[in-house]
Amino acid sequence: MNPFLWLCGISSPLCLGMAYVFLMKGAMILCYFIVAIGLLPIPITCAIGIGFAWYCPEKLQSEEYQLRLESLQIIQQKTGQLTIAPTSLEAIANPTVPRLPGGEHQ
Repeated sequence: MNPFLWLCGISSPLCLGMAYVFLMKGAMILCYFIVAIGLLPIPITCAIGIGFAWYCPEKLQSEEYQLRLESLQIIQQKTGQLTIAPTSLEAIANPTVPRLPGGEHQ
């Protein structure tokens, strides 16, 4: 979604500013065309966001969340084969808290 949001945030104000300049010069047809181009990314971005929310909402999560979810799923699949220390699970669930090698908080 970020590229589309950047497209809206950059192209829309630029096009609307250019349309204002052409409006002051009297080029009405060109002004309307530039306004249409400037406003077009907004409904497209909304449609893409709704599409992602409807068909694959997991893609709207952050990369950090997706990596943590995948690591927890791998651990869940392998729980019957190996033993996992509770501190490692806690580190995956809360990666911002620094850990000492003995499992104690810093």
